[in-house]
Formats: sequence, structure tokens, C-alpha cells
Amino acid sequence: MANNYLQFSFCVALKPESVPAVASMLKLLETDEPLWDESLAQVGITSNEWDFLVEEETSGNSYNLENTELWIHGDECGNVESAAVIVHGLLTSHCLVDTTTHVLFTWAATCSKMLVAEFCGGAVLITPHSIHYQDCAETWADKVLTQEFGEAQ
Repeated sequence: MANNYLQFSFCVALKPESVPAVASMLKLLETDEPLWDESLAQVGITSNEWDFLVEEETSGNSYNLENTELWIHGDECGNVESAAVIVHGLLTSHCLVDTTTHVLFTWAATCSKMLVAEFCGGAVLITPHSIHYQDCAETWADKVLTQEFGEAQ
């Protein structure tokens, strides 16, 4: 039997004054009953987003806070969407260093055996206004086919 993996790894730089609020959010995510409270507004997470995160956090994402750097990674069964929601909240609430205008990270879907169509990847671009998801292979193929034939096949 084959095992499938969804993996990613990236860091974001936090403002020093944002570290306590981010640490509180991460600690709250680890509790048995993580209920939204007003302190989460400091890191840009709404109650609806929090409900989504709590539901999705069995996904296998890991968050490591070291000084002013937050390392976000999915080692086996990562959840790209929940990572993106957290980063979007940090970006819109100005918790990231001032030079951060966007965050881009890539992900890989792999398999423990060489099976057909079990490998792919993509990217996520997070701006203050939105989150954009990109599957690399299909979009690239559509672009090339459009250039060669006038429309994607």
C-alpha cells in the first residue's frame, strides 16, 4: 500500500511586539477545546476563520515560534488552506515585519511508491487582500496549450 504526503515548509518574520499574541494563538490551537476569543483579533483571525482552523488543525501542520520567526510546516499530511488562513491573518493585522507585502510558499504532493498521477505540487500567494492557490502542473499545461493551439485542450 502506498502512502500519500502533502508537504510544505516556510517561515514568516514577525514584529517583536506581535510575538506574544502569536504565541497565545498557537497555544490556544493546542488546547482540547480551542474556543475563539477577542485576543485572536490581534492576529487577524475572525471567529469564522478560527472555526475553520480548529476543524482543520487535525491536518498535521506544525507551528514553531523561535524568537521573531514563525516556521510553518506540513511534514506528512499538511493543510495548505489552514496555513494560508493563519498567514493571511498575520499579514492583514500587521503582525509581520513591515517589509512583508505578500507571502509565497510552495507545496508538494508525493507518494511513497511510484504510482501514476500521484505526484504534483503548487503554490500559495497571500496578499493583504486575498489568498491565491495555484496547481503548478495543470495551470502550466493550460498556458502552454493555449499558446500553441489557441485554447487549452
